Amino acid sequence: MGSSETEMTEQRPPMIQDAVKNRKSNGNTKQARVKQKQQQEQEQQEQEQQEQQEQQQEQQQQQQQQQQQHEARVSLKLSHSLYGLSNNGEKKLAFNVKKVSLVLNVILIISIIISSSIALSKSCAVLPTTLPSPSTPTEYCPDGWIGYQRKCYYFSDSDRNWTSSQNYCASFNASLVVIDSQEEMSFLRRYKGPADHWIGLQRMDDQDPWKWINGTIFNKRFEIWGGGTCAYLNHLGVASGSRGSEERWICSKPVEPGSGLILPEEESWDIDALAKI
Repeated sequence: MGSSETEMTEQRPPMIQDAVKNRKSNGNTKQARVKQKQQQEQEQQEQEQQEQQEQQQEQQQQQQQQQQQHEARVSLKLSHSLYGLSNNGEKKLAFNVKKVSLVLNVILIISIIISSSIALSKSCAVLPTTLPSPSTPTEYCPDGWIGYQRKCYYFSDSDRNWTSSQNYCASFNASLVVIDSQEEMSFLRRYKGPADHWIGLQRMDDQDPWKWINGTIFNKRFEIWGGGTCAYLNHLGVASGSRGSEERWICSKPVEPGSGLILPEEESWDIDALAKI
């Protein structure tokens, strides 16, 4: 049977043999094309799967980055919150300290005012507002001057510098006051009132010794505050300032011989009481 087909094939004309060959060739070509197409489709599927995997990896990376950024923002907000709380605590503490300091300063000022008022009321109770009337015409100090322990004192109502104040006193044959005793110091401080007053104590510079206007060297009976060259009385004691500063002043001069200026005993000032205030 097989041999007969071979013989029949061999007996076919050449055109038929070519057609048969072409048919077989076309069949093989189609099969090759199908296989090639299947292979391409498989490669395309593999490529698509690979792209999907890459996209999934990219999405995972983006999610991780977003998560990290979110955690970083949360951490930053938390640190800012803690820093803000710390700053608020410091600000509140500083504010409370300022409030306490202000209250203490107010209390201190009120205490000083009350103490000054008490001291002034006591001094007003002890010191007369005017010089007692002398018993004889020879016992007068100049008009506007006050007598105490055989000295006449003038307390100014205006301000001048130290040199001008001394010149004013010299025009009445007096000088800026020279303080000879603690009793005299107590009298002057109580009678001068709250204003500062020049006294007759000076020095050329901060290295020179203090001298009274009459040339006597200061014996350091009391302390002089400040680094000025001219001394004045204030509410605390004796301080110093520059010669050109303007203050009130106190002149003094002894009662002239023969005038016998003595305050009547029944109206004399209690200096011991003044010294204790």
